[in-house]
Amino acid sequence: MQLSGQLITLDRTLPLVRIDGVDQRAEYAASFSVEELKATVGDYLDLVQSSDQDLPQIIGIKPRETLLARRLCREHPSVGEGLIEEHFLAANFDQVVIVEALGKRDLDLDYLEKQLVAAYESGGRVTVALNKLDLFSGSSENEVKKVQELAEGLSVVAVSALTGQGMPGLFELCPPQTMTVFFGRSGVGKSSLINALIGSPDLATGKTREKDQAGRHTTVARRIVFADERGYYDTPGVRTIGNYLHEAGLFEVFADVIELAAQCKFRDCRHAGEPECAVLEAINSQTLSTRRLNSYLSLAAEVAGDDVLT
Repeated sequence: MQLSGQLITLDRTLPLVRIDGVDQRAEYAASFSVEELKATVGDYLDLVQSSDQDLPQIIGIKPRETLLARRLCREHPSVGEGLIEEHFLAANFDQVVIVEALGKRDLDLDYLEKQLVAAYESGGRVTVALNKLDLFSGSSENEVKKVQELAEGLSVVAVSALTGQGMPGLFELCPPQTMTVFFGRSGVGKSSLINALIGSPDLATGKTREKDQAGRHTTVARRIVFADERGYYDTPGVRTIGNYLHEAGLFEVFADVIELAAQCKFRDCRHAGEPECAVLEAINSQTLSTRRLNSYLSLAAEVAGDDVLT
């Protein structure tokens, strides 16, 4: 019997698949090659089940509309086979919400830009949620403005999963019939935000450390939680992102720098002291920060795989 379903949980046991509204475990068919074992949460699957099989057998992955992935260049094509290490985090969603925590530490804008490149590369809409507003004594408006400046048209909300501050605004950004991935480092409150959105303590959360106000690592599985005609992807914290070949994401996040670079006198300008460099002129006039240029150069090298050559 031919079946279709959506993978809704990846944990330490067999994949959990929703088939005709029923959630059940499935296993990969023997014919499914090792190279194809990259099904991720949100994937729509082709399955078969015969009368003598206890579990449905996964035989294929349907084409994806969107895909959030980590890609690391392990061997550059210029010196070898161009080896890529890929991790698929989520598929077939409408939006990625990058979660960062407000608190005692300053926002890491460089790391946020890494996350933004990966998120925009996915093909979904992108929002940043600055969580733990209840623990922040500074101006949340200033923090929101800092993040909004990282990409044109970026939606940013400051919220507290604990007190509910700002949550109506985040809920409005997740309308009915949409699927939203919550993406970020461990301890920023991704599971807590989903619990607040669905109005239920459905997902386990960890206590907050006093020294940096970060939550403890709790989520070990990737899963979709469904509520109120919406789907929320809960994902474990990501330590290393990996943006190899994420050119579209780089262009979205650093459109301002790329447009400036196109005005440089030399097409191969490295923005390191060459004459008539429009990028350095922008830095001298303080319309572009040195931090942002350095972040762009670092990420451009990562996207190209040049970082493995140095």
